[in-house]
Amino acid sequence: VLGNTAPDWEMSWNNSVTFLKNFTFSMLWHWKKGGNNVNLTGLLTDFGGTSYNYDKVLPDGNRLGDTRIAAFFSGQNANYFVEDSEYIKLREISLYYSVPKSVLSSVFKDAITKVRFGVSGNNLILISDYSSYDPEVSNFGSGGVIGGVEVTPFPSSKRMFFHLEVGF
Repeated sequence: VLGNTAPDWEMSWNNSVTFLKNFTFSMLWHWKKGGNNVNLTGLLTDFGGTSYNYDKVLPDGNRLGDTRIAAFFSGQNANYFVEDSEYIKLREISLYYSVPKSVLSSVFKDAITKVRFGVSGNNLILISDYSSYDPEVSNFGSGGVIGGVEVTPFPSSKRMFFHLEVGF
């Protein structure tokens, strides 16, 4: 057994705070402790001689990439491509402002009852020692047997949104 895709535990923390009466700030953090991925992206970039640490010289004088490839072909060790996949990620963050009802009624009478605008983002911060893009990504889904295998995937998108909500 070289690893286990199942985490020891996972935890999320969601918090929403209203301040100065009209501002709302919220965030959602997710923490995954434990678990492993098979980083086949590392294997492919080793084959091409382009992995980020391919030329690192080991104490025995050999290059790290050459050592990994030799171990893979001899069948003696695939440990080089099994990595810890724990992380802490800021999944969502937002800041909204709600225009006071007194301002709306003085400007729009009863035509507009609510105006709220703001900004939000997804996947903006990732803290992990994983050597590829995102330890949460798997080419074959999240199943117990087929999860945790990475072969040059796209990382989770970092997205920003601007919001405008108007109630009539």
